[in-house]
Amino acid sequence: MRISSKWLQGVSKEERNNASKIINSYINNDDFVIERLREIIGKRIKELSKGSREDYDKASWPYFQAHRLGQLESMEEILTLISKDDKPANDRSI
Repeated sequence: MRISSKWLQGVSKEERNNASKIINSYINNDDFVIERLREIIGKRIKELSKGSREDYDKASWPYFQAHRLGQLESMEEILTLISKDDKPANDRSI
């Protein structure tokens, strides 16, 4: 499995190989923690994806929507970082 290059940003060339092995090990071998984190993030994505009619009545709706979309993007980025495959984790049907 290849990890996202973002895991290694800022890591020196000398430490890169070792860091890559450690990160791969955690993502591949700590199934309980990784799966639990996916569940927590998945629930949050579902909450953020559900809008309500009342949301549109807010005067600050555009800012509220932008904030919510930013949170969704962040959650999806985290799912991509902890993904065990090379596929992007932008499927919101978790």
